[in-house]
Amino acid sequence: MILTKKTLHRLIVFSLLLLLVPSNAWGWFDNNTAAFSTSSTTNTLTMEEVSEMRVRDLQRALIRRHGYGADEVGRVLDKKELIQTLSFEEHKIREKELERGRRDLFWKGLLTTVTVGVITLCWPMIKHLWEVAHVNFVVYTDRKCLEMRRCLDYKSIEGLLGLLLIFTVEILQFWLTVSVLLSWVMRSKYFFPMPNISIKPAALMGGEMSQSSLASYGINVAPMAITWGLRFMAVRLEGWVGRAFKRSAKAQRKQERAQETPDERGARKQAKRMAKEEARRRKQQQDPRSDQTEPEISPLTDQEISDAAAQVAEESRRANLESNTEFDDLD
Repeated sequence: MILTKKTLHRLIVFSLLLLLVPSNAWGWFDNNTAAFSTSSTTNTLTMEEVSEMRVRDLQRALIRRHGYGADEVGRVLDKKELIQTLSFEEHKIREKELERGRRDLFWKGLLTTVTVGVITLCWPMIKHLWEVAHVNFVVYTDRKCLEMRRCLDYKSIEGLLGLLLIFTVEILQFWLTVSVLLSWVMRSKYFFPMPNISIKPAALMGGEMSQSSLASYGINVAPMAITWGLRFMAVRLEGWVGRAFKRSAKAQRKQERAQETPDERGARKQAKRMAKEEARRRKQQQDPRSDQTEPEISPLTDQEISDAAAQVAEESRRANLESNTEFDDLD
């Protein structure tokens, strides 16, 4: 029910925007022509300014501003006719500018309406995408900060160099991804420099298909190959940085142990032993069945083995004597 109300509210807002923005665009344009017009405005002369001009100025304006020839202007002898001609030409320029401004403002209003409508209707999806992007950005920055902190703690020059190379590879991956996505709608010299490795499926099929017009169409596999190469390089660099951190941590731990006193070494071993006991105790608390431990079986000595063998032989001899009684000869 709540979702239905929200959707209805968005539809009402979108309908109001469709009614208000384009209809008010003409009123806004009448009051603010210069502010809303994207075209270059031309300074035109008013009727009062044209009336105050001399004949020579009128003729010069018609020739320079409106493309009249000297012969055409020379045949006009009456000043009023020159004033009317120049005023009419200036009026046509003003009308063209106004029409161009109205057209620009109409498309601006339409684009604004569509944009606001899409944002209003798709706001939950846009909000979810923003949250996902924000979480991914925070995770990425935290991971990079942790790696740099580890590099400073271990004082590893190899790790620092590896992190810089990984960051460079990630920038190249992002540049390549953005270039591939934008290449569907636009062209730019700032896109990722990409070779053309075309694979033509129709040409590979042979026969009549290889001679048809479809044989000229191909798939550029260069972006996929470059992406795979960058990912492979990033994985290799991450492994190299991990091994560099491991070597630095081992060298640092060995140096710390070489400088510690016997008392510190005993305290460290005691702390390690206590940590193991604490872990064993927590494991037993979490799993009650682990308390029923089986008794330990100690190995037998040679003397115990010989005594047990003699006892087994004595019991076997007694059993044979009891089976051979005097009643066995009655048969």
